[in-house]
Amino acid sequence: MTAAWLYPRVVWGGLWGGLFLLPLLSGSPLLQGALFGLGPTLVQLFVVFPYKAGKDVAGLALGDLTPLVVIVVNLVWGLVAAYAYHSVRPR
Repeated sequence: MTAAWLYPRVVWGGLWGGLFLLPLLSGSPLLQGALFGLGPTLVQLFVVFPYKAGKDVAGLALGDLTPLVVIVVNLVWGLVAAYAYHSVRPR
């Protein structure tokens, strides 16, 4: 792990994770996690793949299941992050 590899992941993870500090849907971790997992999904499919990686929109040049994998991974991230945040936040 080099700093060049780690830095963007820490920054982007912190930015997306910072959404949980907003008081949106704070009563429902399931809904909050699903909604906040949608942001990184849209950026990955419609910004990173076509403009940064030079692949088709939604990464279809990488395989037909690429959009599904991105959606599932970010949904899992959102749900785990929401439940973790809701389990440690002060009430």
